[in-house]
Amino acid sequence: MINFSIKRFFLVSFFLGLATIIIILSLFAYHRINNIQKYTFQDDTREATRRINGMISSLYKINLLVSDETPVTEENKNELINEYSDNLKDLNEYAQILGYPLEKEELSEFPEELFLDMENYRSYVDVIAAHSRNINDLLRVKLVEFERITDSIINIIIVLGLVIFTVILVLFVIFRKYLFNIESAVNHVKLLVEGKDSTFELKPNCREEKMIFDKLKEVEEKLNFQNTLLKSTDFGTLEDILPDMFPLLKKQIPCERLGVAFMESSGNVVAETVVSDSNTIHLGAGFSERIEKTTLGKIDFEGDPRIINDLEYHFENVHKSSSTLLILKEGYKSSITVPINIKNSLLGFVFISSTQKNVFNQNDAKTAKQFVQTLKSEIYNSYLLQEIVAKTAKAFADLVEKKDFETGNHLLRVARYSELLARELSRTNSEITPKMIREIFWFAPLHDIGKVGIPDNILLKPGKLDAEEFKFMKTHVLIGEQVMENMNNVLKERINLDLLKTGIQIIACHHEKWDGTGYPRGLKGEEIPITGRIVAIADVFDALMSARSYKKAFSFEKSIEIIEDSIGTHFCPVIGKLFLENKEEMLKIRKLYDD
Repeated sequence: MINFSIKRFFLVSFFLGLATIIIILSLFAYHRINNIQKYTFQDDTREATRRINGMISSLYKINLLVSDETPVTEENKNELINEYSDNLKDLNEYAQILGYPLEKEELSEFPEELFLDMENYRSYVDVIAAHSRNINDLLRVKLVEFERITDSIINIIIVLGLVIFTVILVLFVIFRKYLFNIESAVNHVKLLVEGKDSTFELKPNCREEKMIFDKLKEVEEKLNFQNTLLKSTDFGTLEDILPDMFPLLKKQIPCERLGVAFMESSGNVVAETVVSDSNTIHLGAGFSERIEKTTLGKIDFEGDPRIINDLEYHFENVHKSSSTLLILKEGYKSSITVPINIKNSLLGFVFISSTQKNVFNQNDAKTAKQFVQTLKSEIYNSYLLQEIVAKTAKAFADLVEKKDFETGNHLLRVARYSELLARELSRTNSEITPKMIREIFWFAPLHDIGKVGIPDNILLKPGKLDAEEFKFMKTHVLIGEQVMENMNNVLKERINLDLLKTGIQIIACHHEKWDGTGYPRGLKGEEIPITGRIVAIADVFDALMSARSYKKAFSFEKSIEIIEDSIGTHFCPVIGKLFLENKEEMLKIRKLYDD
């Protein structure tokens, strides 16, 4: 068993190195303080010597004054005594700082005695001068002490520096060997990722390398599963891919159901595709539920998948959501939920279900997460490409719209009206799938993108267009259709997917009329794709309620009246009736996204 841990070794070395550095810094600080004390002691010694010289000078002046045999005035006497006393006072202070014993009382009597008896002048000077020599002797002793401390500090720093260098050298050797083993392991994994055969035997020198060796087996298994998934599918839509992926997933996880749902910007979670061993599906494509009415919002989108090993208990005691009830009706007892998270954005969820309770474990959750991570680019590329193209084109359409109208939210409102109509229609028309609803919402704002090709003198004309101008204006449909066809052809050429079909239909047909009097092709009745019929009524409704350079905005009541009168001529009767049934919802959208 390997007891050596490189992590612990590095940790201990780090703290030892840190402690050593702190000691060295402390020694440098102490060395600095020692030097300051040294220079301060020297300065104080010089000042003390100066005071002693001042005292001797005062005695010399007294001696000269008395030797002249002239009367000594009280003023002269006091001046010399005060000069001597001031120097003695300062000397006493410096002596205390230096730690030098000074007999101040004896020295203070010298001037008075000298005025009375000059014979002791020389002895007085010698006594004071002796103090000067003693103080300088003290300085020399102190300087030796200071230098000894400095030498000791330097020696300790050198030793500690050698210790740090040795530790770094040992760490370098150990870390280099560790990195070599890591690099070998990474190269082994790289070859596996590339689908090449690779054998690698790691001889661990520490616990961490042993952990790597153990994890390699898990990585090999995951890579093999991933390579199998990638080799078993071609790029396509969910409807094409999921049935092929389900059998592969069942070999790794005990499950009988696989479902995918997408998040809408409105906060709805919409079931998109389901593959199941069961013949009865209650929670099918198109089922929608607000995320706040479920527990999906509590899932950590960046963390591990959620496991519920007893859906019955969850429903009865945790949260009674409609989606859980429908799953229980299908006979499923446990589930794994994997968020589809792309660049910190929640795209949707993958649901893996089993008819047994307590069947899933953390390994199953990891495999499920790997399944989603491996295939999400393949499974969801059609979704993402459509969204990217739609949003890019919408940004372009916004520029056209800002030239044409003053209503900044026209495109958004048309998209919301169309989405509402499509969702209501899907209740009775199986042709309207969740995918089509999503595409109608994405591509409805592009209905007039062809106006980019219309000259400003026609597009921005304040009055009514004449016959020739209107004829030219109508070409915006063919221009927009051609723009989308070109983009779609590029996508079909590159990835063999017809991703923009719905967008092309909307652009081409939103000016066609139910009675065949529309343009550009004069399509009639159900010859008009249902997507074009939906956007047509949404576009007209918003245009009626919006002010233009050539008209004032109609009231909601007048707009509804015009729509109602046009059902069966301009608009599809089924969609027109559905519109009238939901006119209050249309008004809410209008108010919510008003300009």
